Amino acid sequence: MRQHHVVVEKVLQYKIFTIDNCIFCVRAKMLFNKYGVSYTEKKLSGDDLKKFKDVTKCNTLPQIYDAKQNRIGGYTELCEHFN
Repeated sequence: MRQHHVVVEKVLQYKIFTIDNCIFCVRAKMLFNKYGVSYTEKKLSGDDLKKFKDVTKCNTLPQIYDAKQNRIGGYTELCEHFN
């Protein structure tokens, strides 16, 4: 019988909330790509950005969540998550 080794991080669909012209947003997406991890991106601006910050109490972006809606954090926390 064949055994398959599954890397959980590559199976889970992450969600990343970003804004335009954000170097840490770009770096976070580059990190996902480096590890071959799939993600969906939601770019925020205007009222959507204000509402996101009000609801989450997070003032910096990117903000990253796993498939179970657990908040990982920003770029620095994502680096720690993959290490």
